[in-house]
Amino acid sequence: MHSRPAPPANPSGAVRERVLEVADYMFYTGGIHQTTIDAIAFQADVSTRAFARAFASKEDLIVAYITRRHESDVALFSTIAATELSHQLVLNMVLSEVIVDVASPGFHGCAFINAAIECRDYVAVQAAVKQHREWYTGAATEVLRRAGHNYPADAADDVLLARDGAMNSGYGGDPTAATAALRRAIDRVLAEIPNPTSSFSI
Repeated sequence: MHSRPAPPANPSGAVRERVLEVADYMFYTGGIHQTTIDAIAFQADVSTRAFARAFASKEDLIVAYITRRHESDVALFSTIAATELSHQLVLNMVLSEVIVDVASPGFHGCAFINAAIECRDYVAVQAAVKQHREWYTGAATEVLRRAGHNYPADAADDVLLARDGAMNSGYGGDPTAATAALRRAIDRVLAEIPNPTSSFSI
């Protein structure tokens, strides 16, 4: 959800927020390894000293970038779930966010998977990515459990796998085919629910 950041026009506010806004765009569009701290500081219009006061290291900044995206996804999911829509609509609205991302110009795959691949030697980054993925699976499990799925954890794993596949295939191949396959996978998961409840809320 929300993989594509908008280019920061005129970053404003506290140094940490300005740096994070710029880093979010540059890390996602240009790659974490290819993006230097000096380039981020320049675009954010902050001094090297101010940058160092805000972030202890590049790894610290990457973790903050991942955490920022995680919190955005949590907020979006919570907003959708709080509407008390049927479980089909909750999952389909979350799915629609993925489809919009995959089909849009500037899509570069899943930011969390990208970070996990690029930062294999950064323990804190790997932990942040793992935390996000565990939250995502847990949230999907709870939706499916309340909807009446007999095997909600297994079904949630299927949802996450389908999402990962759609994002990777959409970036490296045909976005239309990838999102169509994702819809079919979600439809199969929903069809497994024997006696669906009328609504879901958290």
